[in-house]
Amino acid sequence: MDWLLLRGLAREQRHFGSFPTTLERLLPGARVHALDLPGFGDQAARPSPTSVDDIVADLRSRAFADLPGTAPRGILALSLGGMVALSWAALHPEDFARVVVVNTSSADLSPPWQRFSMGVAARLPRLLLSSSLARERAILGITSNRPAEENEPVAARWAAWFDEVQPKRSNVLRQLFAASRSRRPTRVAAPVLVLTSRADRLVSWRCSEKLATALGAELRVHDAGGHDLSLDAPEWICDQLRSWISP
Repeated sequence: MDWLLLRGLAREQRHFGSFPTTLERLLPGARVHALDLPGFGDQAARPSPTSVDDIVADLRSRAFADLPGTAPRGILALSLGGMVALSWAALHPEDFARVVVVNTSSADLSPPWQRFSMGVAARLPRLLLSSSLARERAILGITSNRPAEENEPVAARWAAWFDEVQPKRSNVLRQLFAASRSRRPTRVAAPVLVLTSRADRLVSWRCSEKLATALGAELRVHDAGGHDLSLDAPEWICDQLRSWISP
């Protein structure tokens, strides 16, 4: 099966690191592709839409050039990317046979203080003005529960990517606005798996719990990983996919 990966707020596909390779290695038959949301990564020169549905339309116009037209597809998406994935699967049920969302939420199900840590929100203006390396260290300190020394080379890579691409701060704010207006779809035809972590310090895992209940989806919970589970627990994600697809 072909799998399309989407990242979250202010991130690009390179922030998945080695996760795509791990997924192809551990999930039999997986062929992994990633796509940047408008405004970031290879789309950094473009403005980010201010609604999730408009992000879907933009992604869909670019998505299938490298994907076989008739092969079954899955989509796996993190955080804001998960909101986009659910909207996409609801609007275009023919596009995906499986949907996996990781540490995501919906504005109609969870209050703002569960969807985004108020402590982080208060730090956001300062983070946007920090040096690239200081900002990436701070972001990893929030989104990852790995030891800081393990994340130091990751922070250096991410800072270099930021300096290379120089995404606009306005696009971060536009994505935040889109996320604040997101609503869970009333129905997603494809099977949905919701993954989350009780130790997520950015978004409460209860948001994922509520989302899974509302969608009638299966919920699986990690005990120790941070918001960026593709960094903290990549093999666990792959194990959940493998057992979910072939119980």
